[in-house]
Amino acid sequence: MKTAIMTGMGILTICLAVQAADEGTGEPRNEAVRVDGVAAYVNAHVITYSDVLGASRALQQRVAQRQGGEDVNVLYRQTLEELINRKLMLDAYADQKLIRIPDEMIEERVQSVIREMFQNDRMAFIGALAAEGQSEAAWREQIREQIVVGAMRNLRVDSQVRVSPLNVRERYDRTTGQQEIPSAVTFGMIVIGIGQDQTARAAQREKLAAAQSALADGVDFAEVARRYSEDSLAAGGGVRDWVEPDMLRTELRDLVMQGEIGVVKGPVEIGPHYALVKVQGRREAGRRSFDDAYADIERELRKEMEQRLYADWVAQLRRDAFVRVLDEKPF
Repeated sequence: MKTAIMTGMGILTICLAVQAADEGTGEPRNEAVRVDGVAAYVNAHVITYSDVLGASRALQQRVAQRQGGEDVNVLYRQTLEELINRKLMLDAYADQKLIRIPDEMIEERVQSVIREMFQNDRMAFIGALAAEGQSEAAWREQIREQIVVGAMRNLRVDSQVRVSPLNVRERYDRTTGQQEIPSAVTFGMIVIGIGQDQTARAAQREKLAAAQSALADGVDFAEVARRYSEDSLAAGGGVRDWVEPDMLRTELRDLVMQGEIGVVKGPVEIGPHYALVKVQGRREAGRRSFDDAYADIERELRKEMEQRLYADWVAQLRRDAFVRVLDEKPF
């Protein structure tokens, strides 16, 4: 193994002999692998290449697999941008006097993590840090930064969001088409395989008969589904919640759209399965009322306003800061 320092980008590089044949010579080739160095300067802060990798598990995996190209560079830049914003928020916290995070709050969070993730076993906690190659002091600083960034975001963004009923009404009136809802049906279904040979078919018919007998004895449909149904929704009582009819197979669609609500129908053969079906409700196509749509629209408006306020805040922080990115496409 030989080492070399790449100048110009501020990133230390190690050339490792990779056991992969060169296309031309058939000999093992050396590949440059970035290890660490400066990724960006933010005011007095330095963000290293390893800082960026440490902030994104997806990026770590791609780098470990020697992936490259535009997708990896986009993920790298997104992660780096988040770290830059984080440093700017930490500086903004230091410059303001509206809020202060007491040391007791940080200690409480630290102890909460140790208690919940390590069952209050401090040795296990220290061992986990050692496995990650991280000191307790550095980890505590990360906890402090998380709390500070959250508090600053709440101060500058979340607490500033105001959505009035008039805003919601205006959005509702402007999005008439989006408020249309299709017809739908909710129903429970018990699914039992038909069987592939005579012996299996006989056993499955007995299982079907047992399910029908339980229903006839008054056992709740959902409970029977949990006992006998063989599909992935059995644990939830076999419920299919508000499905559009066009999404269903023809034989099932006809059954749920024509069957009486609350009455078990079947068995009907649907592909290689028997099915017992109980329609629980139907909804006609129409338009959501303002009251029904209110919560969704308010949530949508709040999210849009939060995104706008956050973008404006970060842009302001950047205008007042020194930010220099050394390499936007390291891969």
